[in-house]
Amino acid sequence: MIRAAAAAAIILLTSISGIAAQSEALMAEYESEIITLSSQFEYSVQPEMTVRIVGFGGSGEVGVPDKIGGYSVTGVGTEAFMNSGVTKVTLPEGVVFVGSSAFQGCGELEAVKLPESLKEIGTCCFCGCMKLKQIVIPKNVTYIGDGAFGRNDDETGELCSRSDIVLFGEEGSYAQEYAMQNNIQFFIGTPDNYRIPNEFGSDTDSDGGTPQITITPTKLDSAARMAYIGDVDGDTFITSADALAVLRISAGIGNATAEEKTVCDINGDGFITAGDALDILRSSAGLSASERIGSRI
Repeated sequence: MIRAAAAAAIILLTSISGIAAQSEALMAEYESEIITLSSQFEYSVQPEMTVRIVGFGGSGEVGVPDKIGGYSVTGVGTEAFMNSGVTKVTLPEGVVFVGSSAFQGCGELEAVKLPESLKEIGTCCFCGCMKLKQIVIPKNVTYIGDGAFGRNDDETGELCSRSDIVLFGEEGSYAQEYAMQNNIQFFIGTPDNYRIPNEFGSDTDSDGGTPQITITPTKLDSAARMAYIGDVDGDTFITSADALAVLRISAGIGNATAEEKTVCDINGDGFITAGDALDILRSSAGLSASERIGSRI
């Protein structure tokens, strides 16, 4: 009986030793995958011999290289840059996906350049990046996860959409569809050359052109410049040109004075959004709109 027990104990110890050895081997293999580069990037080499960025230890402006250790960079992993101090990020051509929460909580992030090769943007990817006011979505993107450009509600903590960010992209693209479904502003083109789609089926361009719709301007009494809600350009008319000005201010394009912001806040909720611009267009077209339009400030 004693010999049998001893034999069983030896077998058990041998098995445990074998499992431990296997675990150490797996851990060693895993640890060898994660490599620190220039005290900034951590990356993993994938089975197809490509690189995925999995961590970041720096701050400021960041240009992710197209190759690391001789391997092509094809992705940014989950939470790779999360809560970091990055201010500007450029991702190289060849990157096809940016993972969930990859840049979530990057409060200082102001600009992101995405490559044309990009296909997927993960859930909550840029959630809480409140200084990021505009971003160009490449035409090859076919998936954007929930809350990718959202924020957490200050009171409830629930994920919600942002009204102060603009997505730029191609007309009819997945990005435009995503923006419409998530109540996010979408401009056709780039920040330097864009058109603004509206619910009337026509566009306003970045050169100040007006939509090809028939509208009757709302004429105000003569008064000082910027004296009326909705009269952003101060010409005593409220037209689609004022709506365009509101959209530009809501997108962070150009600077606006405190008085201009007051005039642009059509519904009086304390925020300047595409909804305020839409109210102006409705009023100009003779449709139902906010009663505040045309009132003195």
